[in-house]
Amino acid sequence: MNNQEDQNTQDFPLFIEGGFIAIKQGDEDAAKKLFSAAQSLRPDNTAPMIGFGHIALNKNEIATASSYFQKVLKLEPENAVAKVLLGFCLLFPKLGLKKRKDVKLEPQEMDQMAAGGKKLIEEGIKSTEDPIVLNLGKSTLELLDKVAKYQSTPMKN
Repeated sequence: MNNQEDQNTQDFPLFIEGGFIAIKQGDEDAAKKLFSAAQSLRPDNTAPMIGFGHIALNKNEIATASSYFQKVLKLEPENAVAKVLLGFCLLFPKLGLKKRKDVKLEPQEMDQMAAGGKKLIEEGIKSTEDPIVLNLGKSTLELLDKVAKYQSTPMKN
């Protein structure tokens, strides 16, 4: 390996980490640039796709985020991060986190999406030891349970 390849190997995780820090600080432009730089260094790596999906998810662009996470899962079917995040996207309508007037989902469709999302999250939790992924997955499932309990009460209207 030459010096440039060695430097690229060292820079890749820094670009990914920097991208997520930029997201956390609300700097979408910087995050996109950092994930794009990482993607140019390792075009076959799925981490930049997860980053772009995370950006979309933060903007409530659920279809776009879902698309990124689905692409990751096509390349890496056991990717726990993509499973949990795609599962979260599928739960959005059921959790009432996003109301779209242009898309009308029947209750049965929301239930099917939620079941698929819950299954993905459970699979992701089982296949990882990453505390961040575990926490996101578990807290999402807890929220789903709370919403389900609330929706079964007369107070839901």
